[in-house]
Amino acid sequence: MELRVCPNCKKVFYIANAWGHIICPHCKYSIYERREQERISESLRFTFTIKGSRRPATLADYSRHGARMVYRGSALRVNTIVDIDVNRLHIHRKGKVVWTKKINSSRSVSGLMLL
Repeated sequence: MELRVCPNCKKVFYIANAWGHIICPHCKYSIYERREQERISESLRFTFTIKGSRRPATLADYSRHGARMVYRGSALRVNTIVDIDVNRLHIHRKGKVVWTKKINSSRSVSGLMLL
């Protein structure tokens, strides 16, 4: 079972299969799961740059085309472009925020599509 947040109604639900076509049980929004690569769990400190400002973050997991990062501050807006610099993994790329969530009053988490 995996916990999901509907991008349409923002309600939480569980799914058994994380691949393919998912329907939100609350609003019936159709979600197509595009993640095809296996995620590698990591906990690496790195920096990202947004609008010329460097910010620290922690890489929670990554794949060839995506990453999940945890950082201090307000949640980034969907479609925001950031520059990612994970020196230990030799990742220096742009990333597009595809989902984002506030964890608590001081921390947020965002999923990125690496460009």
